[in-house]
Amino acid sequence: MIARLCVLFSCFALLSAQNLGVIDFPTSGSGEARKLFVEGVLFLLNFEFEDAEEQFRKARELDPDFAMADWGEAMTHTPPLWRQVDVEKARNVLNELAPT
Repeated sequence: MIARLCVLFSCFALLSAQNLGVIDFPTSGSGEARKLFVEGVLFLLNFEFEDAEEQFRKARELDPDFAMADWGEAMTHTPPLWRQVDVEKARNVLNELAPT
């Protein structure tokens, strides 16, 4: 029974990761960085904050001048439903873009 539940949960997790939705979010980011950003936004909108943070971080690495990737990563530190807002982490990300 437990093995069946584990398989079912694994299948659900795989399906949910592939069906995050579709959005059109025009930005100035470069090709691959923009793709990662959009995936990050989809994860963010689906309350998958750790996955979103990873996508935004990758987008920032590919395109360091892509300000929206910084914004996205900062947003992952302010989950509205969990009341686990980490303003300091969010500000640290934004300060990497510009200290003011």
